[in-house]
Amino acid sequence: MDEKRWSLASINLHTILRDVWKNLWMIVLVAISAVMLTRVASETIYKPEYTSSVTMSVTSKSGSNAVSDLNTTRQMASAFQGVLESDLLHETVAAAMGESSLPAQLKSSIIEGTNLLTISATADNARTAFLTVKAVMENYNTVSDQVLSGAVFTVVREPQIARAPSNAMSPRRRLMLAGALGALAMLAIIVLMSYLRDTVKREDEVKEKLDTHLIAAVPHEKRPDGKNKKEKHSFLITNTVISFAFEESIRQIRTRLEYAAKQDGAKIFLISSFGENEGKSTISANSALSLAEKGYHVLLIDADFRKPAQYKVLNRDVDEARCLGEYLRGTCGADKIIQTNAEANLYEMFGKNYYSDSAELLGSARMKKLLEVSRQKMDFIIIDSPPMSALSDTEVLAEIVDATVLVVREDTSAVPDLNESIMILNESKSRLLGCVYNDRHASPLSRLPVYGKYADYYGYHSYYGYYGKYGKSSRKREG
Repeated sequence: MDEKRWSLASINLHTILRDVWKNLWMIVLVAISAVMLTRVASETIYKPEYTSSVTMSVTSKSGSNAVSDLNTTRQMASAFQGVLESDLLHETVAAAMGESSLPAQLKSSIIEGTNLLTISATADNARTAFLTVKAVMENYNTVSDQVLSGAVFTVVREPQIARAPSNAMSPRRRLMLAGALGALAMLAIIVLMSYLRDTVKREDEVKEKLDTHLIAAVPHEKRPDGKNKKEKHSFLITNTVISFAFEESIRQIRTRLEYAAKQDGAKIFLISSFGENEGKSTISANSALSLAEKGYHVLLIDADFRKPAQYKVLNRDVDEARCLGEYLRGTCGADKIIQTNAEANLYEMFGKNYYSDSAELLGSARMKKLLEVSRQKMDFIIIDSPPMSALSDTEVLAEIVDATVLVVREDTSAVPDLNESIMILNESKSRLLGCVYNDRHASPLSRLPVYGKYADYYGYHSYYGYYGKYGKSSRKREG
């Protein structure tokens, strides 16, 4: 087995961006929650601290030059630090303040390049910090006369009562940081879950993950608009604004059906999917139109009795009394339910009503007789069936048709569900031709170089894709 190497091109950027967009509200919600929790935590945990300090100049009693003073300052600062940390000074200052223990933290430091020494006290309130510094100034010489006897201390700046906490952090900055971190964390989770989701996200994954082979990959197509912007048209190859790439993928499906008809004598083809909204009705309609366009006699049957859609796809008016389901119930004849689409050279049987007993109707003798009679008159019969996720209708139909095709929409159904559907279709009396990978999105990352198993594939197909070397093409160009 060839080794497959990971690359950026193996990521479907479209699915990730789509998941991020769909879950944008979660990102915003987590960011807001992070801001609120940070604010509550700040108000609960945060303890303000206040610092009061005194600045003194240190000079030598024996020397008068600057170098001597700087040396003295460094020596005295080191000695003073030891004094500030001594238990004796702490007890003396605490006693002077009327406290049982020192209510603040003491620290001394040198202002670089000067003979100035700063002594500071930090406490949980401004007044205590101020009184502690004052008490230190009044009592340090009684504790360390011998240690500090070689220097003269002169107050340069008197201590002041602090007006604001010394450990204050901008609330706005803190909250913005919390919100940004929360949003990034949620974004990372969404991206990771999107990447790890076990669906078919790329065309080459059909071979990797599914127990069948690929018939064609149908590219994503922007819905064509009518003259009235509110009017929407279906994705049909008869629409002149449909891209060449979309048409070419439908021709690939048509070629596969023609090959099955020639090799196996197949005439009745079932097109289904595992779940809803995977595009099986559009693929069915376009396959029938493409075959009819080539001159075959084609019958398109809408056998989805729970959610019929072919009359909407083809924009046809349907009489509810002349639907396929009514024929199967015996309320009307076969000649009443067949419609002729002269413009497309296509024969059609539509459904519009909902039938709770759909499986029984589709497996009935009338349905089998209808297909046998149609087989004698038609070259191809395309049946649009219900999805396999909730109904047994497709399993019933798979027993009476010649071949089946499974439509797999990009990043929609889980791989285990798809493989279970493939297993069911393989075990039926009909032959599974393969799957159609629908709604394929070209990722910008696919233009990056890939090495390993799929290097040749990405080197050409991902750059040109099914759009060919020259991108989208009109019908005039095709001709």
